[in-house]
Amino acid sequence: EYVQEQAARQQAANAPEAQGFGDAEAKALFGARDLHIVDVYDVGTTGNTRRSYGRVYYVEKKLLIFYAFDLQDKKHNRAPVGFQAWGYRQPADGQPENLGLFDVDDASANRWVLKVNSPRVLERIDAVFVTLEPPNGSPSPRGRRLLSANLAGPANHP
Repeated sequence: EYVQEQAARQQAANAPEAQGFGDAEAKALFGARDLHIVDVYDVGTTGNTRRSYGRVYYVEKKLLIFYAFDLQDKKHNRAPVGFQAWGYRQPADGQPENLGLFDVDDASANRWVLKVNSPRVLERIDAVFVTLEPPNGSPSPRGRRLLSANLAGPANHP
């Protein structure tokens, strides 16, 4: 009985509603004609991929949901930090738009999430990147870049 109860709790925690969006929003996202799904990898200066990676779900000028995995580097026991996302329009000719700080979505899976649903912000960007910042964020990107993704181009899941 206890095992079944734990399994039910785990399943509820993984449901879309528990991840910050409900049925209607999930339908709007996955049923959108202009949906971009972009896999993101952290590439070091040597060209090798690092442990961190992510996936961006982007409905043009409407909704961006960015899942990132393994941002927390448990090996190096970093001091408390914030993982902050930034958006810009290519070519980068000004200050990037602050998209906000990632929240832990599932600690056991080391999964983080950031959701942006402001058309005012999303109409001004076509690329995103993540930086390592102080726990409360930063007014401009100062930390090391971890992940970046290009959102320009035609939707890849029409």
